Amino acid sequence: MMDQLFSIHHPWPKAYTADLSIASVHIRMHFISQESQQIFTRPFKHLQIAEGMEITPDLQIYIRHDKPGQIPLEVWQQFDQNSTEERQRQLYNKDGQILLYQHDSKVLAGYDRHTQKAYYYIPKLDMLPFYEKAAPMRMIFHHLAQSQGWSLVHSASIGLDNKGVLLIGAGGSGKTTTALSAAFSGFTYLGDDYVLLNPQDNTILSLYQSGKFRWDSSKILKELDDLAVNPRTDKKGFFFLDEIDVKVSKSLPFCGIVIPKIGGLESTAFHPIPSAKALLFLSASTIFQMPGSGQVTLKNISKAIQHVPAYEMTLGTHTKEINQQLRKLIKGL
Repeated sequence: MMDQLFSIHHPWPKAYTADLSIASVHIRMHFISQESQQIFTRPFKHLQIAEGMEITPDLQIYIRHDKPGQIPLEVWQQFDQNSTEERQRQLYNKDGQILLYQHDSKVLAGYDRHTQKAYYYIPKLDMLPFYEKAAPMRMIFHHLAQSQGWSLVHSASIGLDNKGVLLIGAGGSGKTTTALSAAFSGFTYLGDDYVLLNPQDNTILSLYQSGKFRWDSSKILKELDDLAVNPRTDKKGFFFLDEIDVKVSKSLPFCGIVIPKIGGLESTAFHPIPSAKALLFLSASTIFQMPGSGQVTLKNISKAIQHVPAYEMTLGTHTKEINQQLRKLIKGL
């Protein structure tokens, strides 16, 4: 049924594929054009498997758009006609087949648990908003994660000395700026907005090698000035970390949670908090970002964080001092 809905006719162009590996899970991405291949492989560049290596994919993702003059898919038209500013997301979930349409991005994504196939469709590539270029296919990777007993969580993540921490918080809390500042200062980087959490062996798995930032963040981090690959007419800037001298890791042991907040103090301070408070912050943000996650996500997050310490971090006013204090904390975990 899903192949028909997304008008997937085999064979697809063999030249336009890419293979990824996340932990021991293999993903094969199929593209309808070279242009879409270039756009959608970039965020996953650090996860790509070398060409010529034989794999058996655990998930196949079909990424398609229309040719000029082509009429959009009927299923996309139906979702688009029913969407409004008040009805931003439309979710269909029945018998292991899931469809999610997002009004703001105009993307229709599908996932079939029975066939382990996923689908990602937008009529025209120039309709893609900046955040879909920086961190695409989140719904698909959310369901892949659930199939493995993992969770896609709304969090930044950095590490040091083979120890990884989650940086969690709402927009404007300093989460992204703290993660990027740490990465520019020699910390290992796993993600600035979404990472995968594996509660079975308590590891943090990187998904996207991109960074997003508010345009005014360049007042704090001068490095951001020339990194953006998108125009300032977009709400935020984004860039890819393979272009700069930053250590990006595929995975790190999960050793702690840090919740940054802007405090206006000269010196950075850490305060231990109960795991229940950390669970509330992380699960609420994650479940809001990913429709249909609910109880499974809550259970996975709860299992993962119960054995790691959590801290509230009141940010100082100088990035160098913030990174020094963060370094001390992670080394001591």
